[in-house]
Amino acid sequence: MSNYRSFRSWRSQRTLLRLPVVAGASLVTLACADGYPTVDMPLPTPASMTQQQRIEVLNHLGAESDPDKRWQYRLHPGCRLEIKIRGDTREQMDIPLEGARVGSDYADGSQTYRIQILPEGRSRSAPITVFESDKWTDNVYVRALLTQLELGCTEAAAPPP
Repeated sequence: MSNYRSFRSWRSQRTLLRLPVVAGASLVTLACADGYPTVDMPLPTPASMTQQQRIEVLNHLGAESDPDKRWQYRLHPGCRLEIKIRGDTREQMDIPLEGARVGSDYADGSQTYRIQILPEGRSRSAPITVFESDKWTDNVYVRALLTQLELGCTEAAAPPP
């Protein structure tokens, strides 16, 4: 019986020795997550949003796109998009969205993507930059939001069939 007790004692000691190893491995695994969520939250599609929801998402992205700039958006009657940029200087723009073209480009000499709007009838003027970020994904999403805002304006202005 003493052999059985000593075997049991040795086995429980071995189990106790494994506990810190398992705990340490768990901590390393958790540390590797770097704070990222374990499940990706699906982004709502801009086509399924209302105009107000699109503006809310634009404001959220505009607040986080650049630590030195804050982009704020507001949609006025007649589909005029008001944009306020707060950074080194304050700038405000009012852009008619109906019939406007939304585009994007990559700023020369930097790693910044720009979303630009060219209002209808201004083919010879330079497009207006309405969002900047170094995150490609934010720019793709903002471009889709602005395109859907413009489409929503066009649909609202169309006469009923």
